[in-house]
Amino acid sequence: MKKIKSFIFSESKLAKAIFGFLVVAVFALVLGPNLYAQFMRQTGDSGWGYGYGYGYGYGSGFDGGTLYGYKTDFTTSAAGVYGYGFGYGYRASADSVAVGDVSYQEVPAASIAAAVPTLFTVAGGDPTATDSLTAADNIAFTATNADGDIQVLIPSGTVITNSDSTAFDATTLTSADRLSSITATTISSTATLKGAAEFGATGETLYFSAPITVKVPVSSSLNGTTLSLKRSADSGSTWATTGLAAASTDTCTAGVASNEASGVVVSDGYATIYTCRASYFAVYSAGSSSSSSSGGSSGIVSPVCTSVTYGDFAATCFAGYQYRNVLSSYPSNCTLTAAQQEATKKVCGATDPVTTPSTTSTTEVGMDSGLRNAFVAAEKGLVTRVNAALAKRLSGRILLQVQAHGEAWYVNPLNLAKYYLGRPADAFGIMRGLGLGVSEKDYSSWNGKAPSRLAGRILLRVQAKGEAYYVNPLDLKLNYLGRPADAFAIMRNLGLGITNDNLRQISVEDVE
Repeated sequence: MKKIKSFIFSESKLAKAIFGFLVVAVFALVLGPNLYAQFMRQTGDSGWGYGYGYGYGYGSGFDGGTLYGYKTDFTTSAAGVYGYGFGYGYRASADSVAVGDVSYQEVPAASIAAAVPTLFTVAGGDPTATDSLTAADNIAFTATNADGDIQVLIPSGTVITNSDSTAFDATTLTSADRLSSITATTISSTATLKGAAEFGATGETLYFSAPITVKVPVSSSLNGTTLSLKRSADSGSTWATTGLAAASTDTCTAGVASNEASGVVVSDGYATIYTCRASYFAVYSAGSSSSSSSGGSSGIVSPVCTSVTYGDFAATCFAGYQYRNVLSSYPSNCTLTAAQQEATKKVCGATDPVTTPSTTSTTEVGMDSGLRNAFVAAEKGLVTRVNAALAKRLSGRILLQVQAHGEAWYVNPLNLAKYYLGRPADAFGIMRGLGLGVSEKDYSSWNGKAPSRLAGRILLRVQAKGEAYYVNPLDLKLNYLGRPADAFAIMRNLGLGITNDNLRQISVEDVE
């Protein structure tokens, strides 16, 4: 018989303990009160095990609920007595995994459903219909791919909730390799997948109270390389960076990170992702395609990054170095220079390197006004017919010209024409120039989501110094346009890739 340390409502925390609820087989005597207890099993092999313990019971039945504890004398006089019960407790894993100096209880993918009630505090007590889960220990859900073990690291105290605040079935939580089930072209026409994983519950979008870590094994030949990063809430049909965090120390608010990330530096054969949302996650290399005018063959051409913004360095050391992610880079799908890659790491404990957010000011990146005007005129001349149905379907969207160099366009819902966004400063000016004024009364009544009639519009709060917001037509959420960098982030995070053929079926206009 395995020893069980068990006390109802125990407040002790054992870092390496596997917490478990025991299904208690109670000595319920005739006319006697019921006895319930909660146990924690911290020893023995993984799986179900037999144990015993003491618990404080509450009387019920004919005694009117006035008696407590195990009824021993067949009368109604026993009160405040401790009882004795038996049960079975689930120990999810006898193993732990160390990440840096932190130890996590390891749970393989096949054991997640059974382990949920033992590793989390389940709101309402029913894991199949709970409003929230709170991690009772540091937890590592694992799965495997061709390059190693996928690790989903959830720190103790992390709270998991549904995005729509409804109950969800926590026993459907899944961690899995998804490299073979994702089509790279759904991310970008030039994407080459390097690794992909899933963590989430079937049919739900889950939010985390603080970033969790998803470590995806990739080829060790990619060490030091910066890969692009996106997540999908619909099993790989559409992709975005919303919810991805730059570091584990960032904050999560309603599934949105305080510092969003779109890239990750590979270290020790892992792409380490921080996220405020459960999703599919993909890391990939990206480039833009170009055709040879003589032979008709195509190759991948990636422009060098002229602007790079970094996040904070992670607290954990890997092979003597601390790493930080790339928050944004310009132009779209660019390649980091050797110096830019070197700036993503530092020797553990060293003073942060002095780096500016960008190697070239973001307001200066892109075409000058002459080249911009010539580019817009050339694109206007390439529109030979307008597909009104296509333009209507893409109304309000940001489109990325993936067969060129990722040039961004905005489809104005008012006239269904596209506007070239150009440099971050140009995009900022154009998007504000097409804005619609709204009152504070209307703005306050929306609670972060605009009505559907304003999908894709740029809104200006005329009574709040003209603050501008872009209404994402996919979810009607308001995205703040406070600076040129904000407009650039919207282009990067919410942009939809489009081929030249389809793009040139939408008319071209420009802001006067």
